[in-house]
Amino acid sequence: NFRTKLKKGRGRPMTMDEDAASALAERLANGETDEPEQPKETKAEKRAREAIEWTDREVRKLIAEVKKRGTPGADGKPTVTFGLMFEETGNVFEALSGTLKTAKKIGVVAFEGDLLLQGQHNNVVITLLKTEIPDSTAETYQRKTKTSQAALEASLAKAKGGFGSESLRNSMPPCHICGKTVY
Repeated sequence: NFRTKLKKGRGRPMTMDEDAASALAERLANGETDEPEQPKETKAEKRAREAIEWTDREVRKLIAEVKKRGTPGADGKPTVTFGLMFEETGNVFEALSGTLKTAKKIGVVAFEGDLLLQGQHNNVVITLLKTEIPDSTAETYQRKTKTSQAALEASLAKAKGGFGSESLRNSMPPCHICGKTVY
């Protein structure tokens, strides 16, 4: 019976027949591994990986440029104004403001505001916080969204009830001839 066979087999080490053992030895000798093959990268995954690598290169270029052009601040960390960076690195960065925003998000630089614009923010001081960054993963640059419970409930209520009592249907007078609502 099946159960007695299971009980009898307990405690004995599993053995491999000679054919299977020699086939495994031959595969390992040819450089194959016994591990399952990794799935190939999709086009979307490749684009995402390349974008992450490009962003890392841009942030590393930013670090180098701030070190090169900056002067030591009160805390000894390199600082530079946005106007100076914009003028002197115009041909270095494709999108200096975007690179700064990303670098701020991952804790590489600090400055007041969210997005720096030429002219308007020329005197904003950029402080370098980190002099190097590790290679990033997809999780590093994923956008974190904060949805409050109240905002979620408001969104659901709007979806259920349409426009609610402030609807155009309720605020517009009906046609005096046919009685239909005129928008």
